[in-house]
Amino acid sequence: EEESVDNNSEEEDLDAVLEHYSFPHACGGINRIRVCPHNSDVVGVWSDSGVVSLYNIGGALDMLDRSSSLGINSARKEDSAAKHQLPPAARKMRKDPFFVYSGHSAEGYA
Repeated sequence: EEESVDNNSEEEDLDAVLEHYSFPHACGGINRIRVCPHNSDVVGVWSDSGVVSLYNIGGALDMLDRSSSLGINSARKEDSAAKHQLPPAARKMRKDPFFVYSGHSAEGYA
């Protein structure tokens, strides 16, 4: 019981870390973001100029998952084998949209 109290206090003492990954978007301000319901790696971004861009964010998600796993494992002082376990290799990172549609004259998605 005393050991679990020590683990909780160690976790509470850690500073919060916010990690992010950004993608270039040159088509104005972003009004909406939607995630594809059957493939969460695909994100649609609608701009205030009516341009819809589709991004594959799978590589960025992999990088954030990998970074998160490293942080969790280094924060916990478990056996050395657990510290060095990493998620599978990240998928190829693609920062540019794989599809852009500029035919909207009003707000909405293609």
